[in-house]
Amino acid sequence: MFLILGTFDVLVTLSLIFIMFRWPFFSYIKECILIALLCSIESFITRMVLHIPEWDMVGQFTIIVLSLRFIIKVNPYHSLTLALVGTLAYSEFVIIVFMLLDSLGIVTSNVAMQSSGLGIFTFQFICECTGALISFLIYKFNLGFSYVAVPPHERIRKLTKREKITLTFHSIAVLLLTSVMFWIINFGGVGYKVVLVGLLTLVAVLYLAYKEEYRL
Repeated sequence: MFLILGTFDVLVTLSLIFIMFRWPFFSYIKECILIALLCSIESFITRMVLHIPEWDMVGQFTIIVLSLRFIIKVNPYHSLTLALVGTLAYSEFVIIVFMLLDSLGIVTSNVAMQSSGLGIFTFQFICECTGALISFLIYKFNLGFSYVAVPPHERIRKLTKREKITLTFHSIAVLLLTSVMFWIINFGGVGYKVVLVGLLTLVAVLYLAYKEEYRL
């Protein structure tokens, strides 16, 4: 069950990436399943074998970036951007869903910290359904960005000054994302400040994508 739900977790993240950037998700479904399986296996090893769940986010994010680069054939600059947008968006969905369920007394922080069990599996399933619904709504209302061409991309190209600045911010956002998840796993407490920091980071990343879209 761990591997199955873990695979669907990553599939939802990838669907957000593809649909937000208006790529044909089902045209790459085989590649996406492969990426999701790799991430799920990494998560199983990190959480269940090595017992270092705080590194799970880092491992999954790295696999998604490298997979976008070498399996989907996205250039390095955009592979980081897309992985960050999708991972950050889904992480925020998960945290917000948790806070909602926690306020209703359905899920507690003790359940959320577990790596396996009926409670955490149910929570994962609810999050995956929520993420899939968000992806569908983005597709239905034709939202998202189109400035990143459908792959394959050229292998190497020189970054513009704007792209270098964006890349620097994205690198900082990656560090922030992993730090927040590290804090949650080690010290607990998914408070409003954590959600606010994540939302502000996501808004900033989407704003940069908007700037790229319209070249303002």
